[in-house]
Amino acid sequence: VKNAPAVPDIGKLLSLRVEWTKEEIVFTYKMSRLDAESASSRGFGRLLLDTYIDINNVVGAGDTKLLEGRKGHLRSRDAWEYALALSGDGAELYRFNAQSDPLLTAKLGSGADLKSGEIKVAISRAVLRGNPLRWGYFAAAMDPNVKEILSVLGPAELQKPLSDKSRGVKRFTAVRASSH
Repeated sequence: VKNAPAVPDIGKLLSLRVEWTKEEIVFTYKMSRLDAESASSRGFGRLLLDTYIDINNVVGAGDTKLLEGRKGHLRSRDAWEYALALSGDGAELYRFNAQSDPLLTAKLGSGADLKSGEIKVAISRAVLRGNPLRWGYFAAAMDPNVKEILSVLGPAELQKPLSDKSRGVKRFTAVRASSH
């Protein structure tokens, strides 16, 4: 039996930068590597990126479950109100809905730069309001086929998944800006 070829290291999320103006908020994901297939004009065929945004830092005022099919959830204090999903189909922004599934709020364009390993998506301030410095973020890179988390944003001691034996899923922590 031959060994299977090594899978390229395209799923390592190195950083998330959030910048904003009066008109838009730009999310920039720095990946360890992008290849032509994952950064093609079709989108990110071999990569799925999710960012969960806690805009109010209120325990339980949002959802702790990740989007449908994703494996894991957030702590109650990091419940999200918005989720940004980038895939081969483009970028979509969802808003938490207490009565049913998350609501699709916007379909967005995105772009990738193979040389820098960056993926960018811009969201209009008319759609996503507030002060991004006060928000909590949980960003994850996943395999789009099984939606298994490959890497997450933040230092290992913050992002080590906690076991939730009652539900059999991993629980993660959002990363927040320091207060200096």
